[in-house]
Order: sequence, then C-alpha cells, then structure tokens
Amino acid sequence: MTNLPQAVLPNPMPNHTQIAYLVDDQQGRPTGVRVVEPPADTRQAMRGKLYAIVDLFGDNPDRVTFAERLLSVIQRTYYTLKGSQSVVLAEALHEAMHTLQTFNEQSAEAPLEGGIMIAALLGERLLLIGNGPALALIRAGTGVDIYPPFSAGDARPADDAAAGAPEIYRHTLDTNGAFFIGTNRWLQRLPLRQLAGTIAYLDQENYIDAAGGLRELSEGFELPGLLVLLTPSSNAIASPSTLSPPLLRRGRASGLPTAVNAQSPVHNAPTANPPAQLDRQPAISVFDSPAQSPHLQNSGTEITSGALGSESAYPLAIHQPTWQNRLSANVGESAKVGLQRAKELIVNLLPERFNAGPVSQRNPAATSYDLAPLTPAPLSTALATAVEVEPAQDERFAAMHSEASIGAMSSQDPVAEAPASIESAAIVLPPRAQGSRVRLFILLAVLILALVPVVVAGVYWQQGATNRAEAESLLNLADARFTSARQAFDTGDKVVARTQLTEALEHIEAATKLQGRSARASDLSARINTQLEKVLQVQPLYGLAAPLVKFPSDAQPRRVIVADQDIYVLDVGRQLVQHFLYDSKNNTVADPEGEIILRQGELHNGATVDRLVDIAWQPPVPGIDDKANLLILDRQNHIFRFNRLEGVTTLKFADQTGWKTPTQLETFGGRLYIADEGAGQLFRYTSGNYGVAPESWFAPETTVNLAGLQSMSIDGDIWLLFSDGRILRYHAGEQEPFTLENSVGLADEPVDMIVGDQGDSSIYLADSGQERILVFDKQGKYLRQLKAAEGNPLRGLSGLFVNEVTSSLFMLTQSALYEQALPNGLNN
Repeated sequence: MTNLPQAVLPNPMPNHTQIAYLVDDQQGRPTGVRVVEPPADTRQAMRGKLYAIVDLFGDNPDRVTFAERLLSVIQRTYYTLKGSQSVVLAEALHEAMHTLQTFNEQSAEAPLEGGIMIAALLGERLLLIGNGPALALIRAGTGVDIYPPFSAGDARPADDAAAGAPEIYRHTLDTNGAFFIGTNRWLQRLPLRQLAGTIAYLDQENYIDAAGGLRELSEGFELPGLLVLLTPSSNAIASPSTLSPPLLRRGRASGLPTAVNAQSPVHNAPTANPPAQLDRQPAISVFDSPAQSPHLQNSGTEITSGALGSESAYPLAIHQPTWQNRLSANVGESAKVGLQRAKELIVNLLPERFNAGPVSQRNPAATSYDLAPLTPAPLSTALATAVEVEPAQDERFAAMHSEASIGAMSSQDPVAEAPASIESAAIVLPPRAQGSRVRLFILLAVLILALVPVVVAGVYWQQGATNRAEAESLLNLADARFTSARQAFDTGDKVVARTQLTEALEHIEAATKLQGRSARASDLSARINTQLEKVLQVQPLYGLAAPLVKFPSDAQPRRVIVADQDIYVLDVGRQLVQHFLYDSKNNTVADPEGEIILRQGELHNGATVDRLVDIAWQPPVPGIDDKANLLILDRQNHIFRFNRLEGVTTLKFADQTGWKTPTQLETFGGRLYIADEGAGQLFRYTSGNYGVAPESWFAPETTVNLAGLQSMSIDGDIWLLFSDGRILRYHAGEQEPFTLENSVGLADEPVDMIVGDQGDSSIYLADSGQERILVFDKQGKYLRQLKAAEGNPLRGLSGLFVNEVTSSLFMLTQSALYEQALPNGLNN
C-alpha cells in the first residue's frame, strides 16, 4: 500500500512578537518571567507561544528558585499534556498551584504566596488564565480589556483564588495587537488607567520608550512583568530570543505612550485650562486631560472607565466617534453655542434694570478711561478699575475728570481729596432704554431662544433621515444576498449559499446599528436564519432541558464512558473518576453525587495515582478475562484497572519503562492500544498478555507526528483527531486518503470524536467553540449538525459517547451531563 506523505501543518505563528521583560535584571535570566516561542518546524509549535509570570512573596530563602520551578512546571504541562488549548492552559495553572500547595505543606514554617498569570498565543488567538494577585491588560479593538475583572470601587482586580476555578479569557488580537501581563503590585507604582493608556497606544515607534519607562518604575521593587507587541512578519524588527530579554533602554526625557502621543485614560476630562508651562516634563509624563497633551488637543479619542464587572475582563473603552457620538456632540455643542449667544445678546441689549453687571459691562460701545495715570501713588490700587460711559457723556465726564485730577494734585492731603472725585465720577450712569426699544430687545431674545431648539431638531432630523436611507439600502442588499443564496442552494452549491447568507446577516446587523431593530429587519433575519439552518442541515436537540448530572464549579469533566447501566466520568479539574448508576428506562441517575472510584494521590498496589490523563472501557475477552474493566491512565504511565469485584488494581506491562508520553487509551477486538505522543508511535498489547512486548502499530516507513492529539477511535482503522481540526485515518499501519468536507465550515474548537464501529456508521465531532456536534460519513461527506433547540446547554462541550445500538447520545459539558436519543437517520 502506498505510503502517503504527512500533511503539511499550518503555521500557527504567522506574526512576529516583540517582547520586553519589565524586570531589573537585564543581563541574566529574568526572575519570575518565562517566554517560550517554539520554532515553527517543531511539534511544540502546535501549541503556539507561551508567556508566564510568577510573583511570590514570603520569607522563604528558596523563593526565587521556587519561582523558576513553577515556571518550568507551567511550561512542561502546557507542552506535554493532551487536550484542547483551553483545557491544557487550565491544567498548567492547576499543576502550578498544586506544586505551590505541596511546597507550602513541606515548608509550613515559611510558606509562600503569590500570583500567576499565563498567556498562550496561537497565531492571533490569545488565551489568558491566572490566579492570585496578577493581572493582564489586552488591547481589544478600540478598547483595553483588564483580566481578571473587578467591580466599581475596587483598587485593583480581585483575587479569584477563593471564587472557584478561574475563568479563561479568550480574544483574537489584531495584526498589531499588544498585551501586558504582570503582578498586581504594578498598580502601586502607577495608576491603572495610565497603564491601560500605555497598552492602548503601544506601537513599534514608542515600544522601546514604553518598555523603558515601565522598567524605570520597577527598579528596586522586583515587579515581574511582560510587554508583548505583535508585528506583521514583513514589518518585524527582529525575532526575540526565547531565553534572553532584549536590552531595551531609553533616554530619560521620553515617556509612556500616554504622554507621548495619547490621552491619559480619565473618566471625565476636566474643564480647567491646561498649565501654561509644559516645557519641562519628568521622565514619565502623565497628562490629566486632552488639553494638556500637545498631541491631543484636537483629538476625538476618549478613554473611559466603561461598565465594570464583565464576565471575563473589565474594558477601558477607547471610543472612536461614531455617527451617534458625533451627532450627540454636535447637538450639544449647537445648543450650548446658541444659548451662550442669546445670553450675550440679552446682556448687551436690555436696559440697565435688567442687567445687574458693573458699569463697564453695560455697553460695549462705551469709551474707556483709565484714571490710574493721573492718580497719586497711594491710590493706585483703588483706581485699578476702568469706568465707561456713553459718548454723549464724554464732555461732562471729561470736565469732572479734569477737576478731580487737578484737585488731587494740588491738595496737601491726596488721600482725603481723591476718593470724593472718584465717587462723583462713578455715579454718572447712561440713560435707560425705554418703551418700544425694551420690547424689541425682549422679542429678539425670545425669538433666538425659540429658534435654537428648532435648528437643532432640524439637524437631528436630517441626520436621522440620512441614517434611515442608509439602513434601508443595507436591508435591500441583505434581501438581494438572501435571494442569491436560495438560488445557489437550489443548484446544490452549499458553499456559495452559506457565504451569501452570512453576508446578508452582516448587512442586517449594520442596518440595526444605524436605526435600531425594525420590523422588516426582524422578518428578514428570521427568514435568513431558517434558510441557513437548511443549508447547514441543523437538527435541534430537544432533550437538553434537564441534565442527568450537574457538576460543581471546580470540575472539568473530560471523558465519559457508558456501559449498560454504568456511567464513568473522568474529571481532570478535581482529578478523580466518578461512577453513576444510570436508569435507561426513565433516563435518570439514581445518585447525582455519584461514587468516586479513583482519585489523585491514592495508593494502589504500591503505585501512587498521579495526574489522570485518559480512560477506556475493556469489554470481557472470552477465554482470557470474563469481566469488563475500566482502564485509567495517569501522568506517571501507570494504568489502573477497576471492576466491581476486585476494585482498583495496578496493571504491569512489558516495556512500560519505554513509554514516553502516552496520552490516549483505546480498546478494540480484545486488544489495548496506547498512543504515545513522545514516541510518535501506537503500541498494541494483547489482552491478558500484557507481559509480552507490544507491537509498534505504525509501519516503520510511516512518519507520524502525534503532537496535539485530541482523541482516538478504532473501527478496524485508526482515526486520530488533532486540536487543529484535522482527522487522519490509518489502515494496516499506513495513512489512508481522507479529508472532511468543509462546505459548512470546519470545527472551531474540536474536543472529542466518536467513530461508529459499523460499516455504515457515522463520525461524530464535538465542536466546543460553536456548541455543536458535526456529523460526517466515513468518506468525509458532511451529513448534518446537532445543536441545542434553545439556550446554551452545550456551552463548554468537552466529551461525547454514542451508542448506535441503543440510539443514545451522551454529551458532557463543563457543568453537566446530558442524554439525548439520536435523531432519526443517525442510528444506522
């Protein structure tokens, strides 16, 4: 049989990254910081890039050494454990926290505490998880997300240590994305909004200045932190070392991006005028308002606190002016200007009895006379104000002015003479407006006040009419796409039909943003979604209203196996295997709490149970073993066997010490198959003869890379599911041609796969990202997809079990276990 070349793996790291280690030590290895960026041609590259910080505090002399140990635990777990990226990331954090807990139990007299933040970057896809006093800031479009979230009034992100399992933050970075991870103690050195502003405006031009400024703030304080900037491959300056920090230094006169070319993140910009002198700035300058920054005096950008307490991050939105913002701003500005001008007109035109201001403000046409030059020195302060009169009074006022001046200069007591002159000059008032003139001025003022809202309303109506016309145009375009999709579907072109329907929904969403949800938009959207379900052949699952089992918040169920009335669940979060008794007639579980049959740390036959990896079901083998057994694999390459008669026992295998990194167990035809990622091989043992050396199932000339193996199924052929959605098929040790139809899109986050063992059985692929189950035939042809009829019960989908004989489908999520009869047409 022809040996096919191995498929070329997609490059998960298309962009370069620029990394700044924000620590004091720039010559040796930085303390508390780890960066791993595997070369693209290695199997670790399938996991992408790893960034981690550990900040420990306590009086233990091994604190620095143990921080490096925790970073190594995180790196080893992330790149060796099997599973989806989110599961592996959570496992890396869990393993680090477990190691810290074990260390503290052994060093009770000097325990350590601290925070951990881990970031995984696969292409542009960023995942974050952390525990304790650590935080991350991520530039998200026009905003900055803060992880973990916190509520209004909090000084810093809250510690999730006591709130159950930490939630994973997921985000797709832009081409020039940026993020920061570090200890919470950074907030003692600079405000959170200033740090967020730095991330928001980070680019290749100010990157070195920003890193240098942050590093200066950390001098002498041991603040672990990382500043990461994505750059396109063609624009990258250099590929940084994964072990040595770049020596990013800067001059003392530069500052963070918030002072160089961006507005400091403030909730409301103050109205006070900017300082008159800004020439001399400190090494790290911060402006409290846009007016204070020479680069932002005409900027439309504003950084606000936004709504606090989101699900996985606190956004500091950096809003760009949309048409709604511009319209609101124009309306407010027009009203403000109109009212101000009306006020000025009233003040200037109404007679004096309606104007309580000083004489100098009552008539702008008056001539000003300054008495200070003719006044003796002792009165210079008292004569600082000018007196204004109308031109008709100039002659009389000039005479009084001369008399007062001569009298003051000839008097022997200037202090006694001058005040009388000043008082007599101040009481000379212009004549009051009377009669029709007063009524005319009042009428003009009222008309102006009435016209201002009319003009504003007209502008608003005109803008609304423009938006309505644009929204109507978008709906017409969506209707045209819908018609084209129906025609493509009728001719059998599902790819074009799906593309046209997707574009139609995007046009409707854009129209809704312009004028809100209209009746036409709602009706068209409903028709498009109905047609899309036909194209995708979506079959709703109506039996997901009540789960069989609910799991606690710290659980992470990974695998489920159903054998008659027994249900076994592998929980990698709590590190245990649970057994439930299933009543198939009533579709219920007798004891929802279940029975724990194996837990990490237990001792069986001299072997201590380590981190649990996988489970498999071994049916009875006639003449060899008349009992069915559950097989359980742990991280130390132990395989435990459980049955009701003997309980838990430890199995011994020939050449067991030669196993490197086994990650999958499966049985078929009385044989046990062990997939070893580290060895790149599939070992096959005969049941009952585990003491005999295994067979290497893959042919010697077949090159196999098992990195990222997610699930394995056997029906005579070997089926392997990888984390990037690939399914490879092998027969007799060699790879067979096989590809999945992608007319409806591939799985976003594949987590499990079941292949029926009958010739006409189907392939069931669990897609956690889209909360669905894709169904293909064994030639790769798409058949349909299964989704919840309503709500999100399949959120966090993690495992499947299909029994085509009884037409049963069991779905495992992070929070519950569901059972559903297979829809018609799927139980062949």
